[in-house]
Amino acid sequence: MIIDDLNWNSSLVGWTFKGESKTFCISNIMHANVEENYIYVVCGEKNSEDEVFNISFEGIVQFYYNKNTGKTFWLHNGLKVDLVLNSINNAKIYKDEILVLFITSNTIGVTRLLGYSTDGKLIFEKDEPVDLKFLYLSVANNHPSIVCEGDAKHTDKFGRSTHHFLVNKNNGYLTWANLAY
Repeated sequence: MIIDDLNWNSSLVGWTFKGESKTFCISNIMHANVEENYIYVVCGEKNSEDEVFNISFEGIVQFYYNKNTGKTFWLHNGLKVDLVLNSINNAKIYKDEILVLFITSNTIGVTRLLGYSTDGKLIFEKDEPVDLKFLYLSVANNHPSIVCEGDAKHTDKFGRSTHHFLVNKNNGYLTWANLAY
């Protein structure tokens, strides 16, 4: 089902769904858009994407993370799953895959990919490979993926070095999928 008239400004996001108006007051909204089955809202200051909300068309926050506090939560079978992680760089929930992925980094610069089941259990932790830099989470070939910037060995003859790697939901192994644009 499609929503009508998504509107937002720096402190409010609103829309109409099934004839009913929905409004959320959130500070520092940078942008909001309609995804396949939710409203995606990014908040922050000075072009820093500090908080991300996935809000159902019915007006329920289904997924949230805050890069500054490390607080994250999502809904699983109607129950709220809460976590606090150090230094979240990016996060994405893949409901069809029963998977939540996080890119995190610590104070000494170690970047990791963390995979959780939607019930909140840690499935895997993978350090960033030496020859790749984790950038953000995405979807490629209808599977969870992570976009990485590669070193010289991952650069093609046209100078392209940004790639999608499919993430194995059971163990976090990365498999090259295609170029990322």
